[in-house]
Amino acid sequence: MLPLSLLCLLQFFPVIISQAVQPQIVFYSQTGCKGDIVRDDRGSTTFPLNQYRFESYNYTELWLIQPCNSDNILSCEIPIPKKGIHVCIDSNFQDYSYLHLSRRSDDLIQNKINLYSGSRLNGTHDSLTTDINRKNLTIHSLFFTGNYSWTIFEGEEYSGKSYCIPADESTYETGFGATMRLHLNVTMGSLRQGCHGEDVIPTEKPIDEGGTTTTDGAMFSHTNRFWNFDNNPCGLIWINDTNHKQIPIPLKSVSITASVVHAVAQVEITQVYENSENNPIEASYIFPVDSNGAVTHFQAELDGKVIKGVVKTTEDAKRDYEAAIKQQKTAFLGEETKPDVFHLKIGFLKPGALAKVVIGYVTEVKNDADSHAIRFVIPTTVAPRYVPPSDHDQKSDDLANMTFSSTSPAPLNIKVVACIQGEIKSADSLSSHKILVKSKGTIPEQPGWNKAVVTLVGNVTEMDRDFVLLVTPLEAVMKPRVYYEILENGSLAAMTHLIPSFALKEEKVELIIVVDRSGSMGGQSIRMASAALQLFLHSLPTDCYFNVVGFGSSYEVQFKEGSAKYGPESLHYAVNSAKCISANLGGTEILEPLQHIYSRPSIPGYLRQIFVITDGQVSNTEQVISLVQQNAHNSRLFALGIGASSSRHLVEGMATAGGGTCAFVEGDASIQKATLSQLKNALQPSLTDIKIEWMGIRNPQRVELNTEKTLFGYNKPVEPEVKGSKFSQSPKNIPPIFDGSQLVVFGIFPPGQDRPSGVKLTANSPDGPLTLNIAMNETNLLGSTQMLHKLAVIKLIRELEIEGTMTASAIKDEIVALGVEHGITSKYTSYISVDDLAPTELHFGPMQFRQIRPQSLHYPVAFDVPSSCRRKMARRCSPTEDVCDGPSDRKHHYAYKSNSSLKLQADSKLIKNASSSATFNSSVFMESNSDDENDETSSSPPTTRAQRVLSIVNLQSFDGSFQLTQDLCKLICLSYEEMKAEASKQGWNTAVWATTLAISCLIMTDLKDEKDSWDLVVKKAEKWISQTCRDTTALQVIKESAIAFYIKSGMLAN
Repeated sequence: MLPLSLLCLLQFFPVIISQAVQPQIVFYSQTGCKGDIVRDDRGSTTFPLNQYRFESYNYTELWLIQPCNSDNILSCEIPIPKKGIHVCIDSNFQDYSYLHLSRRSDDLIQNKINLYSGSRLNGTHDSLTTDINRKNLTIHSLFFTGNYSWTIFEGEEYSGKSYCIPADESTYETGFGATMRLHLNVTMGSLRQGCHGEDVIPTEKPIDEGGTTTTDGAMFSHTNRFWNFDNNPCGLIWINDTNHKQIPIPLKSVSITASVVHAVAQVEITQVYENSENNPIEASYIFPVDSNGAVTHFQAELDGKVIKGVVKTTEDAKRDYEAAIKQQKTAFLGEETKPDVFHLKIGFLKPGALAKVVIGYVTEVKNDADSHAIRFVIPTTVAPRYVPPSDHDQKSDDLANMTFSSTSPAPLNIKVVACIQGEIKSADSLSSHKILVKSKGTIPEQPGWNKAVVTLVGNVTEMDRDFVLLVTPLEAVMKPRVYYEILENGSLAAMTHLIPSFALKEEKVELIIVVDRSGSMGGQSIRMASAALQLFLHSLPTDCYFNVVGFGSSYEVQFKEGSAKYGPESLHYAVNSAKCISANLGGTEILEPLQHIYSRPSIPGYLRQIFVITDGQVSNTEQVISLVQQNAHNSRLFALGIGASSSRHLVEGMATAGGGTCAFVEGDASIQKATLSQLKNALQPSLTDIKIEWMGIRNPQRVELNTEKTLFGYNKPVEPEVKGSKFSQSPKNIPPIFDGSQLVVFGIFPPGQDRPSGVKLTANSPDGPLTLNIAMNETNLLGSTQMLHKLAVIKLIRELEIEGTMTASAIKDEIVALGVEHGITSKYTSYISVDDLAPTELHFGPMQFRQIRPQSLHYPVAFDVPSSCRRKMARRCSPTEDVCDGPSDRKHHYAYKSNSSLKLQADSKLIKNASSSATFNSSVFMESNSDDENDETSSSPPTTRAQRVLSIVNLQSFDGSFQLTQDLCKLICLSYEEMKAEASKQGWNTAVWATTLAISCLIMTDLKDEKDSWDLVVKKAEKWISQTCRDTTALQVIKESAIAFYIKSGMLAN
């Protein structure tokens, strides 16, 4: 017998209980699936509507429903996919003569794609569930379910022009993730799961009544009188089944406030939702948070009532959420999809209801690369993530199924209050957001502290790039400090903050540069990567080995048989390849190229350093970070994140796990600085075996036991036991320290325990131990905000997530315990809020699912491969040519002989089809595009100082020297004939003279402000001069002569 509670529920819900769900569609004479049953269909059919009058229908399993103007299916509208178990729909088909029903469960299963010879899913069709590398088909429509995207290749073996069809949430209200393209005209030679295509086939756009339109591409078009879609500023609409009107489901507004205190920030996001539909909805919004922190506060306000969230295990939170929806209660679920991605779901938001959700997180704030400025980031968009075919978990599916809008989902408001000790020099936006510094000055109640209040200018709607704020202190050096807070219960949390400064001798290294060449790197990002790679290569020390690996869906190794010795041949070849690099390798599969690198033996006497340049848009972040951590004992990893929305979780996670550092760039102005800072760290040994002693805290002493076998005292302590203070430290294992890279260490000291008076840091270096004492000061007291307590626990959780010595169950148990106790989300804990009031009225209409689409990324500058690259590559040029270079009288042209010991070969390894070809192909790192071969071959002259510096740097030889050429003299703005005559007159070595001129130009002219670009280049050049010319007097004369020429030309900077 059913329980009484369930029997009561059955009075209000049209529930059908049966032993098995059968495919069925039932039509009723009244709305709400009431009244008489007019028809009951169990299979595909077409019937005249004038013989069957009905007002509603419900269905089980999967159906395609097409209203038609005749019994010919070609007259039917686009099919409406429907799937569910007795979902009731009110119908309105009075404008049509026939209704076509198609039972599709047999051929439309999960992760199967159906390819049709006719449009609108008609004609003969092929059903495929996996990749196929040889299949000759002409496709006019397709349909697939599941979470994978698919790519159609016109040629066999995944060759020729390719088209990606991304998996999307169907605009036709399927409710189960169906994807359709109903009017295509493409010939297929092969098919592959995943998005690997050059072009993306967009979602079809139905138009105004009676009209005909084409989509953004010319591949397909169709007529449709049943739907009318416009661009909606909210990014969300649904089509009412009764009157076909567009009804917006807006995210009304997003407001972000942040309080930044040196290296820690507390951020609060307020989102306002409103349901303007006639049915309850479930709203789903995936948005970014800072991966250096975690969500610590969650509450909802529903029609004026505040509902505070509680942290539970993710399984329990989801169970409570589903249970609340079944009881028609509004519920709010907040879970961590990735450390940098948060998923909010609002279930059963009733018609007309207004909900305000407040989400707070605490995060670490990093310093800008190689400086003491504070770099504060507020992520505002989730970039599309490449999901490898091997990822099948629900969170990866959520990322794979995300769709994006060209417009912002809601207006955005940001306010930041930044507080530091000492004066604030400036507050600047690095993300092209226009800001207003409303106030800047001292904090009266906090002597020695200053603050700046920053807001956005005007009504901002763009959420297509992260907000990046740079707060620069007036003091040139940020002093080491210990900040602390004391809660009302007496608990004390302390944060040791240090930006270390030291210099050690460079060590011999093998540098492997891993460059992201996936499709998401197109445009601005690949141009930045090209510039960074060229600068990187020229800045390498003369005694090193190096290699370059490009990756996407496949990966390509520049020197197949192992890293090459740095020299004129290898540098010339690598730089020319870097100039023509392109984003042409499909998805972002970084795991496999890293596995390849780690599988190779290291070079004796040279420490392997891996340098990754990426926008980091992948879903299998944890696998990548785990791999890096497993190999950290023999390889350090440094990472450079490029682009407005690079994945900070991946970039920072790899660097932390690999014992290296990371940096981020959003524009040309910072690319050189970040690149050189990372290279300096890679060339210097880090400080390791870091120890921190909390001064004033008694540490438990080792107890010596009595080993004498006596009846009085055997196995007892020799001396009375001295108990130490119990406290928590995070991270427990302090990572290596690098010059200029921020270090923070937290300690939590419970009530009633000893309190620290300061810290003592000790680190090992090749020159011996280095130490630092930092005293605690009352001016560093931050009150009782809980910011430090929360961030300390977050760091403990993040450290546990990559823990390699504990069992998985033990790690999960400890993370859950910490998350539940301190109210912090993690991969195992989520927030849940439920309106516990019983519904005053029950809603019989189906709950509609509404996904809020984040705005697609902002790419400010389009980038094309230089025309000279395209011309050279179209001719399959030899690597001996100066690819992309203009006319040059450079003396060094390097030919590669067949018997050369340096083998310059390319290795292209596909995910599923490895290639073992050992022949060189000039297109390995370059995109082949034909151009007019009669065009001028000279590259365009540099137009900015940064471009001019890069052009000068590209003329430097591997050993640091420059040759006296017309190209060089043109760039340094001096006469070639005059410089050549001066060297001949004085009897100088022309290379020493040219190198001195180049150095003087970089140091003393308007290029001196570009030091971040040329610093290592100049040091290498100076080292070459000192080794080549031992006569210091002659060198001084040469330097003075160079300065005199620049004075004469009027080029010396003030």
